[in-house]
Amino acid sequence: MNRYQIISLPVLVCIGLLIISLPGYGYVLEPFNWLYLGGSPVTVNMYVNPNCSDPTAPDELASLQSAMNTWSTAGANFAFNYAGYTAVTNFTYYNFQNDMCWNSGSSGGALATTSIWYSGGNILQTDVVFWDGPWTWNTSWPSWNQFDVESVGLHELGHVVGLDHSQYSWAVMWYAISWGEVQRDLSSDDVNGIIAIYGTSGGPSLTVTLTPTGTVTVPSYGGSIPYDLTCHNNTGSTVYFDGWSVFEQQGGPYSQQVIFRPNIWVGGGNTIARSLSLTISGSVPNGTYHYYLRAGDYYAPSIIDEDYFVFYKNADDGVGPWVWQTSDDALDGVGIALEWVVPETFHVGAAYPNPFNPETTISFDLPEASHVSLKIYNLRGQKVADVLTGSFDAGHYSATWNAAGYPSGTYVYRFYSDWGQASGKLVLMK
Repeated sequence: MNRYQIISLPVLVCIGLLIISLPGYGYVLEPFNWLYLGGSPVTVNMYVNPNCSDPTAPDELASLQSAMNTWSTAGANFAFNYAGYTAVTNFTYYNFQNDMCWNSGSSGGALATTSIWYSGGNILQTDVVFWDGPWTWNTSWPSWNQFDVESVGLHELGHVVGLDHSQYSWAVMWYAISWGEVQRDLSSDDVNGIIAIYGTSGGPSLTVTLTPTGTVTVPSYGGSIPYDLTCHNNTGSTVYFDGWSVFEQQGGPYSQQVIFRPNIWVGGGNTIARSLSLTISGSVPNGTYHYYLRAGDYYAPSIIDEDYFVFYKNADDGVGPWVWQTSDDALDGVGIALEWVVPETFHVGAAYPNPFNPETTISFDLPEASHVSLKIYNLRGQKVADVLTGSFDAGHYSATWNAAGYPSGTYVYRFYSDWGQASGKLVLMK
């Protein structure tokens, strides 16, 4: 069976386009999108010249409106609006409207072509031209030597929303169609493609959550903050996206990217969950920071969803580094291996916070296994609490004293180990 290729002709002022294919769904034209229009859903007005070069075919407008409605009701945060008649019969650069039209010329064998003009990452205008040639068009059920207007229009409107050709022959965005073929229903591949660009109608396709699981205060010489990460797919279909994270100083210029992982996928209704750690070096300036995790298109850029938590890098060395770090970066689709960080020297940090109410934490580092005890005394030398006692392997540790049942005043902590000892004052203020 003869097949005629339906092709897209993206244009950069004159012609040219970089296409990046992402596996598993209707390929997305990067970095072109309509997101700059704003609104929810993102709505694109299309003007139509409904009569081809054949004035006896009056039903083509209804066919194209049906194709627009199919994309508008696909579940993505996107919609087409039929804006009225256009007299355009060929590509027209930046006439401030998006046109669908017919031309009696020849495109070299293509049934229809889509032209895209853009600036930066934003589509400014698209024009779709249906070409008359040695074939005929049909708006109901095409015969063996006719092509279906709605099927071809659905494909070309897919390019308008930002999709390139799919790798699947059963998808609307497959690159070719046969005489007599009717393809008026979007496949899961087509739907996943538009959702990957615009998210789902009524909310994002992904929900990202960050939850710190330990201290969010790091001393000036550096340390780590453990946290849990989840990324939930709110749709019934697989969603493909990039994941990246960055921490940014509040009121200051410092920022640093931590994670970048492209081409992640998560199945419909499923969740990616990881226990990770944010490591902050001593060279990072002291201050208050926001740590962001983002899911979306890194290169556009567009963000489907993001979450953050606040952490603090202190000039006070009262908090030692935490205990875990990742041996791999995040979101690679497999379990994250964690490794114990063995300190090189013995160290006991000052209590933090101090003064405190009602809890304070003392951290310590052991370069090798040791017996450890941590006791609290009042100023008369009486022991009031055994906070910690036992044998510990090499590593970073922290111990917390909850003094909710004790009166305000000054106390003394005494730390003992095979490697050394330390003591200091604690001020409980209620």
